[in-house]
Amino acid sequence: MSVWIIPSILAAPGLVPMVFVNIAFYFAYFGLQMLLLREGGHKYGLLIKAIGPICSFALNVHRDGKN
Repeated sequence: MSVWIIPSILAAPGLVPMVFVNIAFYFAYFGLQMLLLREGGHKYGLLIKAIGPICSFALNVHRDGKN
């Protein structure tokens, strides 16, 4: 992840908030997958699938300033 952060920040300093939002969602996505390993973890499947659209909305706020 750090290899990807440095060129992104240097190439487009205005996109720094977008880069950090993207990093936060990657950590949330991969972290929530650990819930699947628990007993009854299948209940968290829809929550994990919802991360994609939520991430899209959050990234559009930084790109356009609106949804």
